[in-house]
Amino acid sequence: LFRSLFGSAIGSGVKEILFGQLPHLSGTTQIPYDDTPPLITEGTQFFSQTITMNVPTGRLLVWLSTIVSISNASRKATISLWRDSTLIGITAVSVGNANDPSTTTFIEVDAPGAAGTYLYTARIGVDGGATWRIGGWTGDANYGGTANTNNQYVVMKVE
Repeated sequence: LFRSLFGSAIGSGVKEILFGQLPHLSGTTQIPYDDTPPLITEGTQFFSQTITMNVPTGRLLVWLSTIVSISNASRKATISLWRDSTLIGITAVSVGNANDPSTTTFIEVDAPGAAGTYLYTARIGVDGGATWRIGGWTGDANYGGTANTNNQYVVMKVE
């Protein structure tokens, strides 16, 4: 799997692994669920990480895992992933019933194509008339936010 994601260039290997907890947030910001790509101004930013790529052939794996809930079951939440102002990944989340928790795992491999420093961000929004929540279905998050292993990120740089 590793080789299929990152290639097998001689001398390449994992150079950096960053990980941490995603915040417990809620909001009503919107990202339309339609046939147009989201804008970087839509939704609410909930993840941000600066990465320096040292070689033009470097790749980055961004892995986000969290519990998402939506207060209105007929609405969808959208999570978008950005490198600077370039959209590099998107996923949608729906729930069976209002406030049902949905464990969402979002994995994206990015190849910027040039050495340099990049800002990776993720945004979430709902398609209208609802509240989205990261980390649970109440303002305090599922399980009080403690030991919530489904609310984290991992960033792996391979060069």
